[in-house]
Amino acid sequence: MEGKGQGESVLAFARLREIGIDAELLVVGDGLPDYCHFLGGLVRSNQLEDRVTFVGQVRDALTPMRSSDAVLVCSKSEAFGRVTIEGMFVGKPVIGARSGATAELIQDGVNGLLYNQGDPSDLAAKIEYLYKNPGIANELGRNGQSWVEKCFTQERYAGELIAVLKSLSLPIAKVIGPAPAV
Repeated sequence: MEGKGQGESVLAFARLREIGIDAELLVVGDGLPDYCHFLGGLVRSNQLEDRVTFVGQVRDALTPMRSSDAVLVCSKSEAFGRVTIEGMFVGKPVIGARSGATAELIQDGVNGLLYNQGDPSDLAAKIEYLYKNPGIANELGRNGQSWVEKCFTQERYAGELIAVLKSLSLPIAKVIGPAPAV
């Protein structure tokens, strides 16, 4: 899907090739045929056939994330940022566009890196930085994973839901319903 910014990532990899960085891009997911055709043409016109692989739709997106060195989130706008959270969950450094929920989830230089959305050169620079600084890449991945493990727990969600329900001054049993008979 065009809004996910895959074209931007392809152009960033073209820049990486120009500066001699041997990196591969896995594009996970599918989209409208016209946009997929456009992306294929972008790959061919930049002679990246050996560097870009279109994986298509996968049942478990965590598997290709685990096998990667970093996760890119190039979306123009994300309402929640699930891919960002999943990338952090598996301990990978996430490079995300400075837009939407991605910019709210990534603390630049702490649990990931932000680049200026719409600027493939800036994205390439962030990838190059992690490529040349694997220790920092590992630290960002660990920090992201730690943050996700702390913030996205069932206990936290349940506690926040109960707090909201209490703030409504409604008895929780009326909102949730009676406990099932055992």
